Amino acid sequence: MPPHIDFQPLITFERVLIAARNHPLAQQYEATIDEIARYPLTFLRAGTTTRTMLEAEMKRQEIPYEVGIELDHTEAVKRYVSLGLGISVVPEFIVEPRDRESLAIIRVQGSYATEQIGAATLREKPLTTSASNFLMVLRQTLGQ
Repeated sequence: MPPHIDFQPLITFERVLIAARNHPLAQQYEATIDEIARYPLTFLRAGTTTRTMLEAEMKRQEIPYEVGIELDHTEAVKRYVSLGLGISVVPEFIVEPRDRESLAIIRVQGSYATEQIGAATLREKPLTTSASNFLMVLRQTLGQ
């Protein structure tokens, strides 16, 4: 983080692999990026954070992969994956309890699997009362 920026974490989340319950990876507790790349991937459109991060890591490690389907909505991704049309890596917070009936949720190994969302502010510039109140509501809502 640049020295003139303050970062206040609001939420930390894990990325998880989702697969149909009958998928070969479904019985595993954890999957590596190599294992994930062996199967067609169901992704959100190019440019989304998780996809960008995962593709960059696969390219960095020179791991070949195949994007089987590209969709616009996370609900569509979960539905296609539940039908056995690929696997996907998604933020864990999008997986709802009802999704666990049709999806296997598998931990993703690697430092790229964890991320924080927060507020970045200028260190030398005081927040307005409205901005301070907004951050307070976010912290209370998100349990920080």
